[in-house]
Amino acid sequence: SSINLAQLRPRCTTINYQTEPDELEGRAKSRWNGVWSYTRKHLSSLYAPPRYDPSAPAVTHEDTRPIFVGFWKYRSVGCELVRNAPSSLRMVEYVWSDEDLTAAVGNGSIFVNIHKQCSAPQPPLESLRVSQLLSRGALIVSQRSWHADEAEFEGLVDFVDDSLVWGRVNELAALAVPQRQAMAQERVRRFARWHSQDC
Repeated sequence: SSINLAQLRPRCTTINYQTEPDELEGRAKSRWNGVWSYTRKHLSSLYAPPRYDPSAPAVTHEDTRPIFVGFWKYRSVGCELVRNAPSSLRMVEYVWSDEDLTAAVGNGSIFVNIHKQCSAPQPPLESLRVSQLLSRGALIVSQRSWHADEAEFEGLVDFVDDSLVWGRVNELAALAVPQRQAMAQERVRRFARWHSQDC
């Protein structure tokens, strides 16, 4: 059932946590007492980054096939990176919970982040999904993103130009399992340490 914001407002503070790349503006934004966002690119919203999840089960790094988590159809139009995707790419859709994500990617290792706005210059990083994967010890190769988002995840995510994405995936896949596990564990430690500090 839908929520009547007008009835809630006198009694509650209503916050919209924006998880889509387009920033809320005007009337859509005025419906809420506040708007929080997952990306620094939404300059008019309060930046509220997703956090490290210490309870997230670690991926095993046994399967080196690259994995994409999200709706592929939203990336398939006008995106050369998508057209050049290897046949080994595993596409995981309809992930609505932590349990769904764990079941879908538990034996994975290398994850590819392709923006919903695939061909746009400096789109926001999908930091909600990235944080879920980092918490699980995943290795993530991403398209270039908004400069402030890249700075936030520097050393935790491999940001590369479109022409280099699949090459970087192959480099990681060529590493032995213990090497990938060690690289991932170091990134998890850094991610956890970053989020243990006060924002």
